[in-house]
Amino acid sequence: MAKNVIRNTAVALLTLVAACVLSMIFQRLDVEEDITTVFVFAVFIISLLTEGYLYGILSAVIGMFAINFAFTYSFFSFDFITPINVISGVIMLAVAVMTGMLTTKIKTYEAATLESEREKMRANLLRAVSHDLRTPLTSIYSATSVLREGKNTLTEAQKDAMLLNIQKDSEWLIRMVENLLSVTRIENETMRISKTPTILDELIDSSVAKFSQRYPNQNVDVTVPEDIVPQIADYAVAGTGEKAGALLAGYAKAQIRAEIQPGQGAALKKVTVTGGGYTSTLRNDAGVLHETGVLKTEGEHTFTLTVTDSRGRTASESRNLTVLPYTVPVIQSLQA
Repeated sequence: MAKNVIRNTAVALLTLVAACVLSMIFQRLDVEEDITTVFVFAVFIISLLTEGYLYGILSAVIGMFAINFAFTYSFFSFDFITPINVISGVIMLAVAVMTGMLTTKIKTYEAATLESEREKMRANLLRAVSHDLRTPLTSIYSATSVLREGKNTLTEAQKDAMLLNIQKDSEWLIRMVENLLSVTRIENETMRISKTPTILDELIDSSVAKFSQRYPNQNVDVTVPEDIVPQIADYAVAGTGEKAGALLAGYAKAQIRAEIQPGQGAALKKVTVTGGGYTSTLRNDAGVLHETGVLKTEGEHTFTLTVTDSRGRTASESRNLTVLPYTVPVIQSLQA
């Protein structure tokens, strides 16, 4: 409450000060006929940004006295004797008060409309929740009734299956109630939302599994756009193990670096590198750093990096590395 009073008072004072400064500028520019409009507009802004009628009405009264004192003849003295000043002050006060009251009424109407929409949303949520709660409750009730009435005729496997379904439905109810409590805390602004990355495929699979369990006769098709595939960035192949400043067969190795990402909402499933006579399966990390074994043959070696995500979609890129043949040293002449 105290914070709102301080805020509303600060808004009103700052707006009135700004109106006074702007009016003095208009007075210097000899456009004094617009000064009243400036203060009416200031009252409108104050009524729009503050709560209730009080601040708008008080600002209108203060604005009337400010115009009469500082911006009408005789300047820097109150003059409520001259008819023109009295009439101007009354008209300005009436216009400002009506503007402030109209603005406040509009704000009140908007707040009432918003609250009505919230009530409709709550009612729709309760209807949806009541349906979602009724389904597992009916399932639990039916299962317990069958277990009680047919405990001597049901097999152990049938009893275990029913108990498992009761457990799953109970877990569903617990999650539903927890979600409702979370929604209530969010509406009351008593809970801080903590966002965590989620693999979209796992979330969709879980939702589809729950939906299919409740509605086994309803088909669900999940489609992911074809252009959502793994991404490979900064793929580079460099040689290591140089001899005499060259990459030689039997000594050189290939070092692979890359940054990889699965398709949006998926997870990395498999990362492989082939080339130089080697095929290696790497860790499913976003950053790839791998060194092959010794390249035994000379020539141009092609190294292909292939990434597969949890949807089975793949992406691959290739880079070349040239290895020179190793020449055995030859003694061409020997002198004693």
